[in-house]
Amino acid sequence: MLRQNLLCHTMKSGRKTYIIAGILFIGFILLAVLLRSAGDTTHVRSLDEIIESGKLHIVSENSSMGINIGEGQNSGFQYEILKIFADTLGVELKISTANDLALSIDLLNKGKYDLIARFIPTTTEWIDTVLFSIPLLTSRQMLVQRSFNKGKEIRINHQYELAGDSIYIQTNSPHKMRLTHLSKEIADTIYIVELENLTAEQLVALVAEGKIRNTICHEQLSRKLTKEYSNIDASIPVSLSQPYSWAVNKESTDLLEKLNGFLAAFIGSSDYWNLYRKYY
Repeated sequence: MLRQNLLCHTMKSGRKTYIIAGILFIGFILLAVLLRSAGDTTHVRSLDEIIESGKLHIVSENSSMGINIGEGQNSGFQYEILKIFADTLGVELKISTANDLALSIDLLNKGKYDLIARFIPTTTEWIDTVLFSIPLLTSRQMLVQRSFNKGKEIRINHQYELAGDSIYIQTNSPHKMRLTHLSKEIADTIYIVELENLTAEQLVALVAEGKIRNTICHEQLSRKLTKEYSNIDASIPVSLSQPYSWAVNKESTDLLEKLNGFLAAFIGSSDYWNLYRKYY
């Protein structure tokens, strides 16, 4: 009898231990979920908070057209415009670089950045995700390919000749949607190859070196780069002219209003055209 009671007590103790362990395990999982949710909590800073902090957090691509991070000194067409805008706010720029636009938009919407300062075509792809500034320029997307016989012979002469061909772009490039639409327009497959951690300028360099077949960049940049690489051609457009803008979080209406006021006054001014001629 005593032995039976001891066995029963042991079994009850074992079940109790399992129940406690189970409760603790579930509690641990819930705590982990709560902590993760707290870490994902977004806070989009207002314009007043930005000014009070003294810093404007921006993300751009690392290039001469975006922000060229140098030793002790930054440069770039968009950087110089940003610097003037930051000066009007009385803040300094806190700069991050990312070549993946989708990642930049995700982090913008999580409140890590206040502004995406890179040329984004204002298409329907992101119109419900971010707020676009007024356009900084209007441009077409151009096919960049190698030319042959000192530029006298071009391999692709018409868009429909891209059927079955490959075009290399940045991962989550703003040009991807247009290439997808073009593939439907010519009723054939255009193979889109996405390469990580590369800028449009680096992709053009790979075309010039013969390491990739084709890439895409906007027209102003393509004109600049054809002067640097004598063996590339960028004469074939793959889109109509479209506006290119910066982007802010959809909650950042006060920042957008301030930014648009600045851009409206700056774009077309002598300072703007001096910068444009300097980089293009």
